[in-house]
Amino acid sequence: MKYTEPIEFPGMDAVVNNLEFYKDKLLKESVIVFRNANLTYEEQSHLHKVMGDYFGWYTYIRDQKVDRYIENHEKRELVNISKSDDVMVGWHMEFPEYQNSILAGTWNMTKFKTDSENGKTYFLDASLLYKLIPKEWQEFLPDCIVETIYGNTRSYSPIRAHWITNEPVIRLMLPIGNEVLYSLISYKGETPTVEQKQMFSKIFNWIDDYVKNNDENRIVHKWQQGDLLFSDIFKLMHAVTGGFDPEDREFIGIWGYANSDIGR
Repeated sequence: MKYTEPIEFPGMDAVVNNLEFYKDKLLKESVIVFRNANLTYEEQSHLHKVMGDYFGWYTYIRDQKVDRYIENHEKRELVNISKSDDVMVGWHMEFPEYQNSILAGTWNMTKFKTDSENGKTYFLDASLLYKLIPKEWQEFLPDCIVETIYGNTRSYSPIRAHWITNEPVIRLMLPIGNEVLYSLISYKGETPTVEQKQMFSKIFNWIDDYVKNNDENRIVHKWQQGDLLFSDIFKLMHAVTGGFDPEDREFIGIWGYANSDIGR
């Protein structure tokens, strides 16, 4: 298990004047955390857009403002009963089925009035996950096309090239309990055999078990109020632990997309 190493926020100008340094840091560590940033939404929006212009993500503008979402997890069923080390928001990726992929996330923790052991965010690098699986599986997955059973039906390849490094990244949602999320609909352009479907299920089940139960390569962030976190969310599976009340933890999130056309 690895913990994030927050950097004391040096000021907007210092960040903007050192974008290459922060780009390298994001690629190496997957997550950058500025401590005591305490940014307004307008400041967060500006920095997100400036970094996106340099790094290569696009910002969704709605009504002449950077689009955002505000999250305190009040709608989560487990929010009032889960404890600090219980996974309250299950392991997931951000809409891996989108044609216009979400590449980066900027999270601004505007309220955090609970112990830092509560409401932690877990991350796992899914490009590293690809390197951990057997070569046979590495060669099998890129030839697969899966169809989502959750939400709007979409079909896509579970292996995508990283938006900067071109490294292969496993892009799959993970189930809560025993729900079925995917159907293998094509292998090398043909209808898959029973054996190929079984192979995909075997790989998927291994990935699900590893992510949820093996913390060797897990990245953990313990939040403080004022934290500003940038994530290479394209390759990060992530989850949130409990132990907090919704009124004690709230952040503003902004996504960075692969294309300027924000159709999903």
